[in-house]
Amino acid sequence: MRSQNKKRSDIDKLKDGGLRSWHVIFVLVLFVIMLWAVIFSYNNREGVVTDILYKAYDNDLILNGAFVEHVNIGGLTKEQAVRKVNENYVYPVTKCVITFTAGSGKYKKDYTVEELGLSYDVEGIVDKAYKLGRKSGKSDTMEAVQELGDRREFLTPDFNLDDGKIRSAINTMSDELEKMGIRADKEMMMETLHDSLEKMVVIPPEDSVYYIPEISE
Repeated sequence: MRSQNKKRSDIDKLKDGGLRSWHVIFVLVLFVIMLWAVIFSYNNREGVVTDILYKAYDNDLILNGAFVEHVNIGGLTKEQAVRKVNENYVYPVTKCVITFTAGSGKYKKDYTVEELGLSYDVEGIVDKAYKLGRKSGKSDTMEAVQELGDRREFLTPDFNLDDGKIRSAINTMSDELEKMGIRADKEMMMETLHDSLEKMVVIPPEDSVYYIPEISE
């Protein structure tokens, strides 16, 4: 009887050992399959990214990772990028309206920021963005572009204030005010208006009112 029990115990141990072995093998096989899937997915992603980069390079597009301020221009032609930057960054500033008023509200005149001489060098910054990541050879370019796509490059366009346009607007308003018997302080207008336009480049702008400084008799 003891001999039979011992045999059963030995058989159970063998069964348990066999089950554990199959369990380990199953886990290892599953691990290998998952590892292969990850490697395949990574290689496939790298291949897709490389194809996109080569397509952008061959089709003369701005490469991925290039931004003008918050505007993503990667994958666009220069012309498309200029249009997108204008619509999403420049026009919200230059199309703002400043209402000039004097004489307790009897005189009012509107000018857009663009009419007052504020402009941006959009073509220049887009050309700079186009050159990002481009090297002498395609293989060198691909390496540089992959780095660019990972870190991204945020560019800021230069702006210009045309003092001639500001002065012209001030003179026009001053002449109109003189006909109403009001003398505008043109020098103070020039100084304060110039400062206000510069601030619009940094601070998100909106339509505003400018009270023309007057010279009392």
